[in-house]
Amino acid sequence: MAQIKAFNGIRYNERYNKDIAKLTAPPYDVISEQQQKALHDVHPYNVIRLEYGLTEGDNEADNRYTRAAAYLEQWLRDGVLVQDKSPAIYVYQQGFTLDDGRTLTRTGFISLVKLEEFSKGVVLPHEYTLSKPKADRLNLMRACKANFSQIFSLYEDSDAKISYILEGIIQQPADVDFIDSDGISNKLWVIADQNIIEFIQQAMSDKRIFIADGHHRYETALNFRAEMRAITGKSDGEQPFDYVMMMMVAMEDPGLVILPTHRIIKNIKGLDKDTLLNDISSEFDVQALDVCSCEVSNVIAQHEADEMPFFVYYDGRRFYALQLKSWADVDKALPDKPRAYKQLDVSVLHSLIINSLLKIDEYSAAQQTYITYTRDISEAVETVKDGDAQMAFILRPTRIEQVKAVALAAEKMPQKSTYFYPKLLTGLVIYKF
Repeated sequence: MAQIKAFNGIRYNERYNKDIAKLTAPPYDVISEQQQKALHDVHPYNVIRLEYGLTEGDNEADNRYTRAAAYLEQWLRDGVLVQDKSPAIYVYQQGFTLDDGRTLTRTGFISLVKLEEFSKGVVLPHEYTLSKPKADRLNLMRACKANFSQIFSLYEDSDAKISYILEGIIQQPADVDFIDSDGISNKLWVIADQNIIEFIQQAMSDKRIFIADGHHRYETALNFRAEMRAITGKSDGEQPFDYVMMMMVAMEDPGLVILPTHRIIKNIKGLDKDTLLNDISSEFDVQALDVCSCEVSNVIAQHEADEMPFFVYYDGRRFYALQLKSWADVDKALPDKPRAYKQLDVSVLHSLIINSLLKIDEYSAAQQTYITYTRDISEAVETVKDGDAQMAFILRPTRIEQVKAVALAAEKMPQKSTYFYPKLLTGLVIYKF
């Protein structure tokens, strides 16, 4: 099963600890163009130059990948980045407050994980990937031979063996401790104690790993491994390129949060809203709600345990609650999918309404031609009110047990089914191979 390994991580020199909030960055795939430029400007040593540099008249010889490699080499030479002297596992904790006022902490550990093909059932995905992001990440990996960010993964810890060890570690002062620009607390502990490392390795040896975020990076690591095996002729499974850096969090961690991603529908020509609502009512009980956008999240919470899968903000004035009449309609629409997939709210929405009634296929959904996504209910509502969209579907969050069930069924979820919050910061520790 899972094979984990300590490593000599590369981190910012301690003299930069006071600036660490200005040196780290969110994952590359959630950074807008404006954020990318802002991070580039906030500090000359911000990790954005390594992970997701600006394109500035790029050509074959000089591009953001070659510049990232040059920055990495220069920063190591100048002591901006320093490699830890001993192999370590890194405990990472984030503290945050949700919109409902709950304050939570999420704790996990960063280590190397041996790369395994999905078919072996050791590392399990739940999302589809796209070719363009994988090509981008592969070019960066070829140039730098490094992981700048961690793949976010989950494991089962029902006996709390690992959680108990981590709980003891976080009672000590952290090696890195700061608040980022989003107000999230970030703490990192460097654990070089061989007894602790061996205990965690042994505890993980019978576990599966479920990828939460970072599917593109994991598949890229597999592709890079294949290239390096062909180049070097080394396929013993113990080369540096046979491993990838991951952050591991227990599924039972009380701070593990998945936020919903709402769907905004736009640009559909000839859409008759009244006809659509009538068509929807053939498979759903439709209930008009007399609530404002600020109240709908409370209404959703009240229905989390029943079969009212989602809501639609429809005519610029009102929310409607949609309750599925019969699961037989889902079975008919998705005859080849496992039960775990069919029971997802997003599967019901996409199969019975978005694909079937609105005629938005999976390609168009991926291209966001007729559908865009947001985690903010108010943004979804205001986009419709302002006339920039035709309607918005408001969803409940996917539950962690659903992620597990879909992965174990060897299935992939529809696009934008999960949003794990908060995102892991890039730049706390780097794996160079």
